[in-house]
Amino acid sequence: VVAKLSALGQVIIVSEMTLPEQFDQHLYRGPVADIHHVMAHLRLFIGESATMASECAVLGVPAIYAAHTGRGYTDEQESRYGLVKNIDRLDQGSVHAAIDAMLALSVEQYQQARENMLSESIDVCDMVVDSALEYGESAG
Repeated sequence: VVAKLSALGQVIIVSEMTLPEQFDQHLYRGPVADIHHVMAHLRLFIGESATMASECAVLGVPAIYAAHTGRGYTDEQESRYGLVKNIDRLDQGSVHAAIDAMLALSVEQYQQARENMLSESIDVCDMVVDSALEYGESAG
């Protein structure tokens, strides 16, 4: 996977495990606090973190969630918006096919899919503020 993606651009690996030396040049060494900024500028995310895959979808970055377990929210981001590709077969052919599928659409198409998702979603911050204000008024 690293060889395939390296032919297309820079590969960044974030891992909680110690990896073989051959991947050293790809390891993310920046501040942990900056990872979402880095994610926002990716062309593609692939990994076993459903959270990071979903966050990439919200940022308008195509994501591949590669794991043997599913998540309802990444399923929805795949079926309704095409922002995530969920794969549970982790063989080279399946992963490469998912990469090809996710890179087939343009950045503009993904941004439109992101806008569709956001327009159909509630703003949780607004909901919490509104609820707090309503509670304050009723308790007042």
